[in-house]
Amino acid sequence: MLKWGIKKISIKSLISTRGFLARIIQDSKSDYERVSAIQALKNTIRKLLLLRAQEVGVMPKEIFRLAGLEGLISDAEV
Repeated sequence: MLKWGIKKISIKSLISTRGFLARIIQDSKSDYERVSAIQALKNTIRKLLLLRAQEVGVMPKEIFRLAGLEGLISDAEV
């Protein structure tokens, strides 16, 4: 476990969350569900990148591009 602020976060739980959110995006029935899941996925991926000592901005396009380069997602155009 690594520290993220005050709380400890497990990389395994973040990776599991990433997979869960990706499935929600695929199975979503409304734009609202899709946008909410993409936002949650972006935040989870940003935490993973920071734990991997990557410098990460806040722009979604940058986060997803880095996630693609790191192999966290297969399609960086999410």
